[in-house]
Amino acid sequence: MTPPRPAPRRAAADRPGPRRPVPDAAPAPGERITVDVDALAAEGDGVARYANLAVFIPETAPGDRVEAEVTETAARFARARVISVLRPGPGRIAPPCPIYAECGGCTWQHLDYAAQLRWKRTIVVEALRRLGHVADPEALVADTLPADPPWRYRHKMAVPFAPPGRPGDPPRAGFYAARSHRIVPLEACAIQHPLLDRALGETRRLAGALGVEAYDERTRRGDLRHLVGRVSHSTGRLLLCLVTARAEFPPASELARGLMGALPECAGVVQNINGAPGNAILGRTTRTLAGSDHLVETLDGLRFLVSAPSFFQVSPAQASVLYRTAVRQAAVRRDEVAFDVYAGVGTLSLYLARTAGSVEAVEEVPEAVQDGRRNAAANKAAHLRFHLGAAEEVVPTLVARGSRPDVVVLDPPRKGAAEVVLAAVARARPGRIVYVSCNPATLARDVERLAAGGYRLHQVQPVDMFPQTAHVECSALLVRGD
Repeated sequence: MTPPRPAPRRAAADRPGPRRPVPDAAPAPGERITVDVDALAAEGDGVARYANLAVFIPETAPGDRVEAEVTETAARFARARVISVLRPGPGRIAPPCPIYAECGGCTWQHLDYAAQLRWKRTIVVEALRRLGHVADPEALVADTLPADPPWRYRHKMAVPFAPPGRPGDPPRAGFYAARSHRIVPLEACAIQHPLLDRALGETRRLAGALGVEAYDERTRRGDLRHLVGRVSHSTGRLLLCLVTARAEFPPASELARGLMGALPECAGVVQNINGAPGNAILGRTTRTLAGSDHLVETLDGLRFLVSAPSFFQVSPAQASVLYRTAVRQAAVRRDEVAFDVYAGVGTLSLYLARTAGSVEAVEEVPEAVQDGRRNAAANKAAHLRFHLGAAEEVVPTLVARGSRPDVVVLDPPRKGAAEVVLAAVARARPGRIVYVSCNPATLARDVERLAAGGYRLHQVQPVDMFPQTAHVECSALLVRGD
């Protein structure tokens, strides 16, 4: 599935403390208004103006005139839902997916692809301007590199299960509706690999036949919580992970054998145990039920072993584009040392190791480090070393011990790099920092923090890793001011 929509950033009026009064002219919830949409917000919603408020309206496009019903009003903004499109904007198209209006996975199927690419660049530029206080971001941000094709690009899914609507039916499975945990039943997804659709269908069928009880997050009863699947772009093989609420899952072996038999492409089935409440998909324990516990993926001649808990980009084709961009910006030489922080299974580390004298990779997930060390051995990269631990602990320790990298690559999660990591990197004084980001807002924040440490932003290259959504990946190059 497409990464879940981030929760809207809380406006100042929504944070604890004194609240500004809602303007007298502001529309009340339930009121219908007619507005012209003139921009897109970072989360993907259309933005209009009404009564001096910014009005955020999902599933709208710039240039649309819409009738909308207000759902929320605050001091500086309002939210609304579309009732009807009175005049479509120039970039609006008919969404091809039949469940697009309900499903919370995609946000931009109603926007033509050229417009998506332009607006992703704009989102990056505006984040750097408003949040990073970069003086002239227009001059630094390149055009967004497109995906080809922009459909069926996802090679990974993570689909939640829920009890059936009627006794005797198979468990329900699908993606969540926008800003909810209501499952929208799914037969096929327009942005994921067709083999993943087949795997989901077979899992539902076999789970129903075996009487598997799906997990109910309200009562915390049941077993099967998620199906996580990944397809290798280079081999076409499939790895499936059954996420269960308890280790004791009697149908596990029979379900795994059934999946291996029904899906000839399936390399293996594993079970992950996650008994904790909340939104986290995977728990800490994974065990093999049938076949292999990993896939083999190849990018630009590099060979990677990827297990179910390890992070690997969901679009291998675009991952190559992103990593080639980052390595070109890093420009690391044989006489130089590179750090790869938040390294995952060592994908970027191995790209860097092709030209670096040595690479120090930092990663906190044990399974990812295990995969990374196997990947280093498989690619004969003896000069690549992995450090297991949180970046907040490992990077300051390496710098305190005298490590002085020439190049640092940061590839943090959506929340961005920890401030203590950025401070340690600045103390190490590398000549170049390459920041790979999946969140323009935290990229902008961290660019400003690094500027305080003596670094200036030199170039930003957006890459479209997630077509049909507002998400955009970037590779940003920062250089020391001196």
